[in-house]
Amino acid sequence: MKRITLLVLLLLGLYCVLFSQTQPEMPAGSGTEEDPYLIGNLANLRWLSECSEDWWIDADTQVHFLQTGDIDAAETVSWNEGSGFRPIGYYMVIYGSDSYLFTGVYDGANYDIYELFIAMENGFRYVGLFSQISNSSLINLNLIDIDILVNDTNSISYVGGLSGRTSSSIIQNCSTSGSIIHNSRTDHYTGGIIGSQYQSTIENSFSSLFITGNSNTWGSIAGGLVGVTSFSSILYSYFTGSVDINGNYNSIAGGIAGSVEQYVNIESCYSVANIYASTNLSGLYNNTYSGGITGCLDYDSFIYNCYSIGNISSIGGYYSFVGGISGSAGEGNSPTIFSRTVIDKCYSSGELIGDVQGGIVGFLQTSYIIDSFWNSQVSWCFAAYGDRIWGTVLNSFGKTSQEMKQVETYQNNGWDFYHIWNIDTNVNSGYPNLNMIASPFIRPSINNIILEDNAIKISWTIPLDPQPSTFTIYKNGSLLEESITDLFFYDLNFQNCTPYEYLVYAFYSDYEGVSISSNFREFTPFFPPQNLTYRFEDIDVVLEWEPPSELPFTVSYNITRNGYTITPYYGVTALTFTDTTTQPNTNYTYGVRTMYAIYEVGHALSNAIEVNLTTPETTNENDLTDPCVKTELIGNYPNPFNPSTIIHFSLSAKVNLRIDIYNIKGQKIKTLVDDIYPAGSHSIVWNGTDDGGYSVSSGIYFYKMTADDYVGAGKMVLMK
Repeated sequence: MKRITLLVLLLLGLYCVLFSQTQPEMPAGSGTEEDPYLIGNLANLRWLSECSEDWWIDADTQVHFLQTGDIDAAETVSWNEGSGFRPIGYYMVIYGSDSYLFTGVYDGANYDIYELFIAMENGFRYVGLFSQISNSSLINLNLIDIDILVNDTNSISYVGGLSGRTSSSIIQNCSTSGSIIHNSRTDHYTGGIIGSQYQSTIENSFSSLFITGNSNTWGSIAGGLVGVTSFSSILYSYFTGSVDINGNYNSIAGGIAGSVEQYVNIESCYSVANIYASTNLSGLYNNTYSGGITGCLDYDSFIYNCYSIGNISSIGGYYSFVGGISGSAGEGNSPTIFSRTVIDKCYSSGELIGDVQGGIVGFLQTSYIIDSFWNSQVSWCFAAYGDRIWGTVLNSFGKTSQEMKQVETYQNNGWDFYHIWNIDTNVNSGYPNLNMIASPFIRPSINNIILEDNAIKISWTIPLDPQPSTFTIYKNGSLLEESITDLFFYDLNFQNCTPYEYLVYAFYSDYEGVSISSNFREFTPFFPPQNLTYRFEDIDVVLEWEPPSELPFTVSYNITRNGYTITPYYGVTALTFTDTTTQPNTNYTYGVRTMYAIYEVGHALSNAIEVNLTTPETTNENDLTDPCVKTELIGNYPNPFNPSTIIHFSLSAKVNLRIDIYNIKGQKIKTLVDDIYPAGSHSIVWNGTDDGGYSVSSGIYFYKMTADDYVGAGKMVLMK
């Protein structure tokens, strides 16, 4: 009897637990912009999470949600057999479908969701309040005292307070606090706001999360706001929590972002957090990277007007790199590697612990540090970088604690204390602080570099207002010219086939010398041939020229006639070429370019030198036919190709020639030529575009040649 009573009590307890939980409840509204779904309580939030089929329309339609009050989510700790709240979009991942990927707008209206609990295990890749979002906006949303626990042993995983992953989305006026614990067997990425950020913007947001993570096989990557980011921006945001991660391979930690992969702009952000990363294995390439703003900064990315005042530690691995702003910057071993980054007008005041320490960057590669400072008394660093492979430091210095708290230290290097920066003895212990607003000074943009009249011409653009007073230009990290008032400059000192990198400063004298640097642009001059002349042999045209000056190696030459290439793909090596396919009394424009065989680039062409001529008249009808040549479509080279290929053919007589390009479906996409052509051997270039001038995708294409009664066809492959 006692056993039956105990069983009844257990069943009754289970019943109470299950049915006392808040159940999903459809909110008011229809999900349009004018009539959004109104998320006013935990039942509505659970409906959004677990009833996606009720609100999702399709991947291209945005659904709108508006939060109408604070939501207490404490009971989520008992949901779903202890796994807690299911991230919005959860079922999309579990069932391997994109059906319920969140595409919409969630406006938190500055209300809070507090004490949300999420615990996920084994194979779930994206974790946060939202699993993944695309083409979406999360605005005015606060997550207070959240608790996220992820133990993943099967796959790479991404965890963020708001979302595991974003694509083409906006996060604005949002915040997170609480803790994230992220453990996995493989690589994992963790951020206080977003785990993985792609083509997205985070603006006016902050996190005070305590982030810990461990990977017992591969790498651990974490950032105060973002774990990994590319093609994105992080603006006017900050982090006040902590990051503490460990991995077997390449642990990377940063106060704002862990790993910045490419084309990212981090502007007016700060971290007052302690950052710690460690790596267990000490083999070659098993390194640790820690930085006050980013762990690693790569591929044409910017950090501008940012600071870190936390302590940064990087322990273990083959090398442990630590920097006041970034653990590493750039990637590669020469200025010809396209992986340049810029750290401009930043400072660090914290303690640095690691094998290789830099006041700004631990490991500097193909990158610039500009107008930046660090506290050399606290960090004991006496250089802006710990180690360097081709990097440049401009006007950046270690300062004492007293100097770091003086406005003059920064204004002398063009810092904007009118709009961006302040010094208040009651804030940041007297170190500079940010106003967290957009700068009115927009970066000048180098938009064109060309070889013109025996000089390299560098041109740039600027916004209409405010107008800079002068410009200064740097070349390969050294001052080239200052006090420039034009929007261009001619560099007269250069060598053939030598890469140069240019950077432009704009100075605003009306604001006590505020300055801002441009983007990087690299340019390699390739000298053209010289002194192109021609002569006639009957109606044949004989072209002759002289080689470029300063030739570092053997080159070949590419000949064009009326815009079409008439030499093979590999060009000719002689300093003369005879065109035997001309017609009498016909106008021609010939061009000759130098073809430089460049490592990892293929052939680089110089500018062309041109001549215009009219062939002499003749009454010899035999010139209109060539008995030694038959009409034939020879083929194309190279094949496969990218981005262009040359189609070769011959004609036994003057004919109306037509060459069309078709895709694999048999649809004509381009008429390459439809014109009268003379007898002889010919070639024509297809540059991979259609009749509209748009580049076509990779794939198989066919070309068809029609010349009177002759029809020939060939197949080619475009591989991008």
